[in-house]
Amino acid sequence: MSRMHPTGDWLRHGGNYFEPRVVEETWSRGWRVRFWTTPLEMTCEELFQAGFVIERLLEPRPSPAGAAINAAAYDRLHREPSGFLAIRARPGS
Repeated sequence: MSRMHPTGDWLRHGGNYFEPRVVEETWSRGWRVRFWTTPLEMTCEELFQAGFVIERLLEPRPSPAGAAINAAAYDRLHREPSGFLAIRARPGS
């Protein structure tokens, strides 16, 4: 599964990081997006309660070729958790 990085959500929207809430944003091309923002702890606990075990958690960063496309964004995405998380989970035994 993937989800927005919860720290990135908190950096953009402020407030209480540990308080789940609905956020609305307008993304590129005018896309209106509505989603829940929750702490990472809650995401992990929900997976656990559903019977899953997290095998791997990644915080993807852009490839080096991205620096030539947008150097400022490339640099920011290597310093700030503003992108997505990727989580691989499997049913627990």
